Amino acid sequence: QQQKRPPLAPPKPPEIVRPDFPPEEVSLLIQHPMVQDALYVCVALYEYKDLEHSSEAWCAPGFRVDVMELTNEDWHKGVCNGQTGYFPSNYLERVPERGAVLRCLYDYQAQRTDELSISAGQVIFRLENQNNGWIYGRFRNNRGLFPASYVEELEDFR
Repeated sequence: QQQKRPPLAPPKPPEIVRPDFPPEEVSLLIQHPMVQDALYVCVALYEYKDLEHSSEAWCAPGFRVDVMELTNEDWHKGVCNGQTGYFPSNYLERVPERGAVLRCLYDYQAQRTDELSISAGQVIFRLENQNNGWIYGRFRNNRGLFPASYVEELEDFR
């Protein structure tokens, strides 16, 4: 069970220029229509291009992938940016029913055992707002607290 964070102010984001994630030629503002026959929705954690099956299907961290078919435990057939292709299952994370999908804007190194270290560009899940400037979240099997000001919510997953 999670511990409640004492009412300490979270650290301020470092004074750096906000990086572009993904690169400028890849826009997260691409309108992604809902895929009616999807088994479930995933978010891409890493960049991948399906060169073997489709020259068009690719994803980048934070992109929505509608999973259409579970080919086997290692591969999912899905739709990303309107293109169908095959994506490695370990590059995708199923979007939970509750919570939100977040992208890290800055690196944060955990200072305590109940905190979660995060990296700029990483995609993580918010499990609970702490209402004191901290968020309790998850990346893969790791859970912990991190500063709310270090992340932004990805709108495509609401």
